[in-house]
Amino acid sequence: MVRNSRNDADDSLSPGDYSTVFWPENGEYLNITNFITSENLQENLQITHVTGRLDEIAMLTDGLELLALNFKEHTAHSPFFAPMFRQLHESLDPGALQTPLRQFLQSSAVNAKTDDDKTLIMATRQLREPDVSPEANTHAYKQDLL
Repeated sequence: MVRNSRNDADDSLSPGDYSTVFWPENGEYLNITNFITSENLQENLQITHVTGRLDEIAMLTDGLELLALNFKEHTAHSPFFAPMFRQLHESLDPGALQTPLRQFLQSSAVNAKTDDDKTLIMATRQLREPDVSPEANTHAYKQDLL
């Protein structure tokens, strides 16, 4: 899980300043799943209390770890997250981003780095306000006619 939160001093968001909430654990084998119904739940359950306002959050499966995390520095890899959050912020219809995200996750460039499952969930509080000016509405109307 990766997050970006506001700076307490001036309430500003630091673009690209992502931090991990949990670092992936590797047990005896890579990519071991600890199920919530397992007998040893208490040993593996991780809970973190975060103070302050979270403005961006991403959750991903282990198939994206090598792309999204910097294992050398134990940090989130900002060049992975920043462009995706930028698209999410700028989109008037976040649902329209599903197809491009699916295409990216299924691309040969991504598949060359991982053959595991790839799931990414992102959320933001920062959405672009829709342009309701007459010019924007006229442009949108013209686009519908084409």
